[in-house]
This record gives sequence, structure tokens and C-alpha cells, in this order.
Amino acid sequence: MPAGRGDAAPETGPHPVPGRDTRALAPAAQGGRTPRVRARLLPPRPRLPHALPRLLLPPRPQPGDCGVGHRLRGRRPAGDGRRRAGPLHVLGGWPVTGPTVLFAWRRTPPPLLIGGAEVSQQLLAEEFVRAGWRVVYLGSHEAPWNGSAQIGHLRAHLRAHGTVWEEASGEVRYQWNGVSCRAVPQDRVEATLKGLLAEARPELVVTSQERAADLAALARRSSRVAGWLHSVSANSMGVLHGRPHVALATSEFVAGRAQAHADTKAIVFYPPFAPAEGAEPLLPAGRGAAGRIPGGVLMVNPIPAKGAALLHQLIRRLPTLRFTLVEGWWDTAGEFTAYPNVHWVPRTYAMGPIYAANDLLLVPSQVEDAFPRVIVEAGLHGVPTIGSSRGGIPEAVRDGGIIVHLDDVDAWVQAIETAERAGLGAKALAGAAPLVRPCLPELAAAGLIPAAAAAC
Repeated sequence: MPAGRGDAAPETGPHPVPGRDTRALAPAAQGGRTPRVRARLLPPRPRLPHALPRLLLPPRPQPGDCGVGHRLRGRRPAGDGRRRAGPLHVLGGWPVTGPTVLFAWRRTPPPLLIGGAEVSQQLLAEEFVRAGWRVVYLGSHEAPWNGSAQIGHLRAHLRAHGTVWEEASGEVRYQWNGVSCRAVPQDRVEATLKGLLAEARPELVVTSQERAADLAALARRSSRVAGWLHSVSANSMGVLHGRPHVALATSEFVAGRAQAHADTKAIVFYPPFAPAEGAEPLLPAGRGAAGRIPGGVLMVNPIPAKGAALLHQLIRRLPTLRFTLVEGWWDTAGEFTAYPNVHWVPRTYAMGPIYAANDLLLVPSQVEDAFPRVIVEAGLHGVPTIGSSRGGIPEAVRDGGIIVHLDDVDAWVQAIETAERAGLGAKALAGAAPLVRPCLPELAAAGLIPAAAAAC
């Protein structure tokens, strides 16, 4: 696995009136003309889906929690979908009146969701949009861990969803769910950030992950800065060296590991979550039999770091139970599909039906996961978790499941066989529900944004 991808176990203005056409101003073209791109509002579609770690999947929008949100999508032009223009402007002329928040990091901007960190940040960005903020999201179309090109994936996703983008001099710019996104080469992230800080004058800058300390140090000269600690890895904790004003620790476990400077305030900031998707309990097509599975056991991302070795033993020792395995960071289907009691599901955003089709989640991680999103997402569907005692897993499970030592195979077998699924599922739901909440008031309480600007 490339360095950097083991981290983070591993969201303008108010929405236009529904039904009305809007226009997005394109950047000034060569010769002084200002081309326009017509956009139209489409009916709401299902919420931003529950995330799988490290997936590169087509996005789905999320209606707002504060009223029904709508998605702006450009009409797809003829050809490849891009508009070639002259020098790119920052905000693209979108009519917004509120303050500005800038998300800046070296990973891809929405909608390319590689892991839990990406999903959490996109959800928060979209909450800012619903609160009337102007939201800019700066990222790179080159992977920060090995420099591999991701611009092809980005174009394909935008084209598939009818989204108009602008591309010039290696930069890609587009609107996604009200967020102004910019993707640049890695060697231009800092220079682009400087320009954004000068032109957009953001009230708040949110940064995290690879080499975020440099971005935080640059931004804190003119803006309030939040460094988001998505994990306890050196890659994630590195942002603290840039002395952000506030460190957002994704769990109590992460907060306990943070060694912040005296001028950085560390707070626990649990990830944003969307309400559970309404879905029938039917599994999507995959390898194995589909349908509702009484007593079904689910695991997401069955790779060695997440407990694949233990999973093999459990599958063999519990042959009468059906195990549903969902592909995560990479495809391990060849290791599991020979088992007759395994149903393999390729990478997917449609996790709602999968949660609904099972009544127990396994999280046997060997690594210190910070606060696995999958535990809360399953809990929102009334699915309890049996998890290892590593990292922030017990904090995420709480009363909604069972914690077992990683090396005690007999204890895992017994827990799966004897877990009182209905009762634990009710507790899992009760524990997960409060995490579906407005997050901006927490940022206001930490002094990052004005209280008056935190309301949806």
C-alpha cells in the first residue's frame, strides 16, 4: 500500500429556488469575453452515501439536514464535457453573500472519495453551503503519496454526472453540491492557496493529512485555521506542526494522542454523519447468493490490517452463517469467494441495503483505527458491532456491540453466536443517532467561526 494511504481509517451561497434555472459565470476567456454556463436544478437524490475506506467511487448527493438541499449540475456539453478557458478566477461568479470557508489539502477535492477523511470533510463542506457560506475546496488531481495522476478519474466522474468543469494550465475547476472545487498539480497547491487567501479572504481554513503543516502555517497568517486530525498516524498528526488555531480530533482516542503546541486548542470533533439511507434489505448483485440474510454477518474492507486473517478463521468455524464482505482499499475477492458461505460485494456506495440485509458488523482491526465511520453507519441502521479493542473502536461501539481481544478466536466465535442482536442493535442506533447533528455550532463554540454564522 502506498505510503500515506493508511491514514484516517483510512463535506456560495444559499441554494437557488427549486425549479429555477441559474447561471454560473465561467472565467474570463482570452479576449475579455466572459462565457456563461447554464445550469439547472435537478430533483433531490439520495443522501451522500455511507463511506467505505479508501474507495474511489462515483458520488451521490446529500439533501440538506436544514431543509431539503438540491444539487446543481451543469448541462453536459457536446464533446468531452470540459470548457477550455483562460486564466481561472477563484469563485467563478457564483452569487453568494455569506462568509467564506476554504478547505485546503493535497488529496482530491469532492467528489473523489478515497476514505473516511474525504467523506467527513465533504459532509462538513456541504453543511457550510446550507448555512449560506461561500465554500471553496482546494485539492490536487495528483496523489500526494506517489504522485500518480487522478485527473482521468476526476473527469470521468464529472462527465458521468453531467457536471461542467473548466480546465486550463493543469487546473480543473467545477461546482459540486454548491462547493467551488479546484484541483491543481501537487507542486502548485501552496501557490494556489496563497492566491485564494488573498482573493477569497476566508474566515476559516480547514486542512489535514499529507504535509498539511505547511498549508496551516501559510493560512494562519490571515485566517483562523482548523487542523483536522483524522487518525493517530504521523501523517495526520503532522498538521500540528503548522500550529493551527484549533485541532479537530476525530475521537477521544485521537485527542489523547495529540501533542499540540500551546497556541493550538485541541477539541474532540466527531465526524459528521448523514441519516441512514432508506433502503430495502436486499443485497446488490455480486459473487454468491443475494437477499435478506437472517443472522447475516457483515465486514467491510477485508484486508490484513483490518483483520483478514481472523476473518478466514471465523468463516471456516461458522459454516452455517452467511458472511457478506464488501471490497475496500483493494480487491481481495480471490481470497474469500471460494468459501460457500461468503457473499462478495464489489466496491459500492449503496451501503444502505447491505446494512439492512445483515444484523451484525465485524470490525476486527489490527491497527489503531481512530473512529471507524462504518460502526456508526451500521448503528444508524440498527446493526450492532463486534469489534477489536484497538484504537478508537471501543469508543465508536460503546453499548452498541461487543469488544473482543483481537487474538482470542474462541471469544470471537462465541460473541457472534450469542450476541443478542435486537437489543444491541437498538443500543447501537441510540448511540449513533446523536452523531447526525449540525456540526457548525461545535466550530463556533471552539472559536473558529462566529456563532451567528453557524445556523443553517
